[in-house]
Amino acid sequence: MSICHSKGMEFDAVMLVNVNGEHFPNDDLHARLLYVLVTRAQHELKIFRYWKGSFSQQPNPLPSLMTSYEKAVHAHP
Repeated sequence: MSICHSKGMEFDAVMLVNVNGEHFPNDDLHARLLYVLVTRAQHELKIFRYWKGSFSQQPNPLPSLMTSYEKAVHAHP
């Protein structure tokens, strides 16, 4: 499902794959898109990134991207 199609919908669990600087550059647009994605999860959110030849699950894979996300959250309470 695309990011735009997920607006207004909620899911018990959301898994985001390839959350990295290539797919989510550190800018306002991508911070807002990430905000849409993470707010779709009602109970469980898993964020995955591709790093050094393997997938890994980390709660905060890209600190700079999460900083942009936090700015977007505070800008749109």
